Amino acid sequence: GIYGGKELFVNEYRLMLADKLLQKSNYDAERETLALELLKNKFGETHLHDCEVMLRDVNDSRRVNANVKTRPAEGTPLAKKGLQTTEMLKESPVQALILSRLFWPKDIAKSAA
Repeated sequence: GIYGGKELFVNEYRLMLADKLLQKSNYDAERETLALELLKNKFGETHLHDCEVMLRDVNDSRRVNANVKTRPAEGTPLAKKGLQTTEMLKESPVQALILSRLFWPKDIAKSAA
């Protein structure tokens, strides 16, 4: 075929997707998710499982970062420290990125760690 076979295409797509996801600072992967759904129809879910896990990692990262930067629940130790701590968290440049090492390309997972 034009792409050199299903496995080669899927592997190249996986590498491209990993690069693209790691370059996003806002964790918005809606376009990539839609593209993956179309590719799963063409190539099957099992071949694209790693890509699905990578997208799930990005969505989990977005959720974790949002939770870290939101106001703590009333009655918790952090809430008792007041608004100053909450504002520090919102302004913090720290961001979590979850990578399921076994599903991301090896070179990318090592460099991101």
